[in-house]
Amino acid sequence: MRTYREDAKKLVPFLIIVVLLEEVIPLIAIYAPFMLPSTCILPSQRERIENAKRTKQASYLTNNRRLFQHLSTAESGHVSFEVLRSNAALSEVLCGALRLPTWGPHIIKAWRIRRRLLYVSEDDTLLAKEDMGAKLSPSEVTEALFERGIIATHFSETKQAALLRQWLTSVFAPSQVDPVAKRLYAIARNASQP
Repeated sequence: MRTYREDAKKLVPFLIIVVLLEEVIPLIAIYAPFMLPSTCILPSQRERIENAKRTKQASYLTNNRRLFQHLSTAESGHVSFEVLRSNAALSEVLCGALRLPTWGPHIIKAWRIRRRLLYVSEDDTLLAKEDMGAKLSPSEVTEALFERGIIATHFSETKQAALLRQWLTSVFAPSQVDPVAKRLYAIARNASQP
């Protein structure tokens, strides 16, 4: 459904380009494939785009390890969303760690993070109902980990599945804490580990 929504946004500009400037389509396919609907992107291009996103995400996570270590020392086991609202640098780092756009005003970045973490919260609920993600394919487990800010490409499939189960167990620990605050803490805890 997410792919459909993204494609729907790209369809009108793509049709305008097809009608008015069809000679430009090969250049767009080479230099700006993100402008094309998902059905027009070759698998090799999709893989290259994903690798670039994952590399950028990994750099945000490793270059800001101290910041994540500081956040993960919270005694309460959660990081308040108000901390994110009051710190512009933190919101940019978290946007990068969650593969979200890092441009725009601070309030927009905080909104993007909150929206992504609410989506992850809903996804976590569904995965918990499906035997803690046991029914996912290895590629789906890897994608789920990347959505949660966990770089897991260098781990085996069983270790990746264990990381996902560990994430799900930690965010569903009994508590009345906001689901976004729990996930902010879980991201910080995972990113602070070498």
